[in-house]
Amino acid sequence: IRWAQRPDKIFLKVDISNPTDVKVDLDASGKLSIEATSGGKHYATTLELLHEVNVADSRWETRPRYVDFMVKKTESGPYWPRLLKDEGKPWFIKVDWEHWKDEDEDEEEKLPDYGRGFDMNDFGGGAGGLGGLGGLGGDDFNISDDEDDDLPPLEAEADEKKDEAA
Repeated sequence: IRWAQRPDKIFLKVDISNPTDVKVDLDASGKLSIEATSGGKHYATTLELLHEVNVADSRWETRPRYVDFMVKKTESGPYWPRLLKDEGKPWFIKVDWEHWKDEDEDEEEKLPDYGRGFDMNDFGGGAGGLGGLGGLGGDDFNISDDEDDDLPPLEAEADEKKDEAA
């Protein structure tokens, strides 16, 4: 089981490959019971969370490799010092680094809205807004071999010229 938290919620991932027949029971006291079958084996566990939770606003979803939970705390506030009522660190509870944030870090990052309202014209009018580049047609480039005449010879050519002079 992996976990992380925010001031107002707990994230839990119960790792179980291809879970079927998933049964979840969460009560306001913070008691979470999970049952599932995987590969013909039955798995079950009960967690007694440190504090009470808001059952109505909590959510869970079965995914191919785990059962994913977002458990709402009854009150937004400081981070819980631990996940469970029992003190100590159970061997099966790990940190979910994907969701982890320190308590003093900023709240949720504001991600750009790529799907809704995203307009390339906001970047200077698209390609037409890239001033100073002309039409980017091949005729705009005047490249000639004359410009290469001022370059010093390559080392091998310089050695050949020395041999010819001697």
